[in-house]
Order: sequence, then C-alpha cells, then structure tokens
Amino acid sequence: MIKRFIFYLTVSALLVVGTYRFYKSYQPKEAEVVKETIQFRISPLFYEQSIDDYIMTADGSVCILFYQEDSLNSLYVFDTILARILEQYNLKSLDNLVYCNLTEISDASITYTKNHWGFYTMPAFVNLQYKEGVLTVHSSLEWNSASTLTYAMVENWLINNKIINPSLPNS
Repeated sequence: MIKRFIFYLTVSALLVVGTYRFYKSYQPKEAEVVKETIQFRISPLFYEQSIDDYIMTADGSVCILFYQEDSLNSLYVFDTILARILEQYNLKSLDNLVYCNLTEISDASITYTKNHWGFYTMPAFVNLQYKEGVLTVHSSLEWNSASTLTYAMVENWLINNKIINPSLPNS
C-alpha cells in the first residue's frame, strides 16, 4: 500500500513539474511596454480646478483641448494628429489653443463635463465663451467609440476656429 502511494505521488509530482516546464517553454514573452508621453510642450496648461477661472477672465471665446495624459486616445491626438498638423503647417505650437489636463477627473463625473463644458468623451476640442454669467459652447469636436478623431476632422475644426491658417500648409 505504501509503495503504491509513493508511486502515485511520484507520478503526480512528475506530471506537475513536466506540465509547468512545458507551459514555461511556450509561454508568451512579456512585451516591453514603453509608456508614451506627450512629446511637445503644452502651454498654457490648465487643470479642472483652474480652467473655469481662465475662461471667465478671457476676452471672447477660448478654444480648449480637454485631454487625459494617460489616455491612449489623447496620446494619439497629440503624437499623431497634432504633431502632423504642426509639421504640415510649419508651426512650433498652436498658440490660440489652450490645453486642459483632466486626468484626475473620475468617470462618475463625465456627465459633469457634458453639462459644464459641452462634451462627454476625451480628448475633446471645445470653443467656449463666458459672457454675462453664462458659459456658451460655440463648437466642439470629441473622440467617441463610433467615430474616432481623424486628421481632417481636427484640421477642419482648427481652421474653423481660426487657430491655424488654411493658406499655410507645406504640402
């Protein structure tokens, strides 16, 4: 009886060790993920707590890019679309575009962003104006799962809001 128990225990141990080694030999390799960062300098930069003060003190309308720095969608807009626009128009920066980092905003307050600034999802380009105690949304362009932002969409929004001059492309 003891010999049989030792035999089964030995066979079980060999099966476990063999299965583990087989798994380790065919296990997918871990991909090295390099956290991307927004490459170009953002100025002026505001956060949820400070953007309203800026909008209220600004003369006229303000064009703002609301984004989350840890969002792949925001990184795509910065590193692909806006970088290409800067290159195409031979610009160092988009001077009339204000950036607002909403990384700290919780998912529960997404309704707040719609009611307050006029968009549901980020990144979002929004043209706002504070006049006589009312915050008015003149135009907005936001990322959504059904229709992601494209170069043409962002370029048209920037042209329509007079942030870039359509007569300057390098192409």
